[in-house]
Amino acid sequence: MGLFKKKEPKKDLESQFREVYQSLNKVSNSIQHEPDLHIQVSLMALCIEKYDQLLSLIDQGAPFEREHFEKLKEDMVAKKNLYEGL
Repeated sequence: MGLFKKKEPKKDLESQFREVYQSLNKVSNSIQHEPDLHIQVSLMALCIEKYDQLLSLIDQGAPFEREHFEKLKEDMVAKKNLYEGL
C-alpha cells in the first residue's frame, strides 16, 4: 500500500529560482538586440510571465526579496505598455 511509494524529490526552490532568473535575463537581453517592435513586445510579455514565476517561487519559500522583483515586473509592464502604444 504505502510501503513502496516513491518519495517525491524535495524542490530546491533556490536553484529553480536561479534557473528562471537566468532564463529571464537571456530573454531580457534579447529584447535590446531585436529590431522588430512586435517581437520586442512578445519578449516583454514572456519576461512578465517569468517574473510571475519568480514571485510564485518566492511565495513558496525561495529566499529572495519579493518587493525587488515586483518592482522589476512593474517596470517591464510599463515598458511593454509604452511599446504597445507606439
